[in-house]
Amino acid sequence: MTNPSFRLTGRIAGSPSLRWLAAFAVTTALVLGWTVIPAGGPRVAQSQPPAGRDDPAKKQTPAPAKNEAEPPDIDEEEDQDAPVVPSSDEIVYDPAARKLLDNNFPELPDPGAPSPAEEERLRRAAEVAGGRIEGALVDKYVKHYASELTKREILKTWLEGRTQIDPEGKLSASQARAAQEVEDRKYRMIETAAAKLLEPARLAAAAKNSTFANAYVTKLVEVLTPLLQGNLFTRVQAAQVLARCENSRAVPALVAILNDPTQPYAVKDVAMAGIVVMSNEGRDEQPLRGEAVNLATGLTNFLEANPPPPWPFQTRALQAIGSLRLSYLDIRSNKAEVAAAALAVLADPNARSIARAWAAWALGMMRIPDELADYNFTLPAYWTGRLAVEIGNEAVRISRIRVAIEEEKTAESGSASTSGKTVKEKADFPVSRVRGQAGLLIYPITKAFIGDTAALESGFTRGSTTHPGISKHRVAIAAIADKVKAVARASLELSNSAGGLIPQSRAKLEQAVADLAAHLDKNPPPSWKLTPSTREFKPAP
Repeated sequence: MTNPSFRLTGRIAGSPSLRWLAAFAVTTALVLGWTVIPAGGPRVAQSQPPAGRDDPAKKQTPAPAKNEAEPPDIDEEEDQDAPVVPSSDEIVYDPAARKLLDNNFPELPDPGAPSPAEEERLRRAAEVAGGRIEGALVDKYVKHYASELTKREILKTWLEGRTQIDPEGKLSASQARAAQEVEDRKYRMIETAAAKLLEPARLAAAAKNSTFANAYVTKLVEVLTPLLQGNLFTRVQAAQVLARCENSRAVPALVAILNDPTQPYAVKDVAMAGIVVMSNEGRDEQPLRGEAVNLATGLTNFLEANPPPPWPFQTRALQAIGSLRLSYLDIRSNKAEVAAAALAVLADPNARSIARAWAAWALGMMRIPDELADYNFTLPAYWTGRLAVEIGNEAVRISRIRVAIEEEKTAESGSASTSGKTVKEKADFPVSRVRGQAGLLIYPITKAFIGDTAALESGFTRGSTTHPGISKHRVAIAAIADKVKAVARASLELSNSAGGLIPQSRAKLEQAVADLAAHLDKNPPPSWKLTPSTREFKPAP
């Protein structure tokens, strides 16, 4: 059996309204096959059939970035287009996934497929509020399509790869096409079944038919929860249905996934994506309100695991934490446990910049209750500023790539002249990589300061307006925000520069970074503790 591994592809991309969900897309791919689990991609996550064992691993190609005429302002209300980070692939082996690839898990009994007429009745019941809910039909429908997720014959095609059709060329073209269609249908059966399970829930949600939605999702949870202990592909598809059904009755199942130490990263990733979507990126806390502490507990434990999770899943957890907007687990402890877990990532020099940037965003989204009277608001802003310095410096470093010019040949002798060797600026320096750094500065980092206007009381500079302790931190936070804005603007200007404008834009960014660094050195936070009960988050000497 091929070792299970995950191909992780990260990117930053801009798109209106759901921009930050699209900003960080993670494609999780099994080497023996692959299942797309966007870590923030479209609101409807997609599943894909696996590549065969001989097929090359597939990659996501980032969309081209827009060429901004003017750098955006940090204070603008509307989201900005975030420049693209080129995809970088890594292989992560997940030990928890290894034993889940065996095709010996129990199959769910199949009550028989519903007829087309029965499926149409179910769809009408979902779309029309006040209609009759046929409990027996719901039960049959859910159990049939759930059974499709467990059938070994279907799973075998995912685990072993595509069967090569007519390798010896004995079939006619029409026969080969027919055989290929049969093979393709096998691959589509598992994702078709998942789509079928999700459809009535999504129809009911769109129609605001809560009576049907609650009854249907209750049945989904009942039938799909045991499947979360099955084959890896079964688990992923079952988790996707529960995470995307847009109903709070599925949230306890997501809590169980997060708190289950045996669940692989791929399944936990789907659950975390569900948290982001159900909360509309932190703009609607109501669907998760009853389970917010339980979800935050699972996410905090996930972040604090030793060793820490791979960076794409760490980043996903921070997106989910920010969407919950909860800064504590036990208000009586005065530890701000959730905020402290996010700050630990932000202040970790060994963590990926993208994870640290989303940690800053998560901290900016959190509500700080009055009970945390001594919360150190300046400390997260300070560490966000330090990260901006590091990212700005990296953008400068990347832009300094130079190429050696071939030795000039003298016209007189036609021989090489070593004295003629020069080094010049490469006009087409890696723009996409610089834009990647600018993207982190423009979206998660600046959003940490200004928040989201649709998420009340969010952002270091705009949140916690009534907190009794905020007034003594406002001036310090505003000063950091202004200088981070200058770094973000200069970084974006450099990413849009070409040819002779590159040195000038780079110099502007270097100056902005130096100003921010000098300000932070001169103005440390009043304490290195987030609250009096947390550990210190002090820079290494």
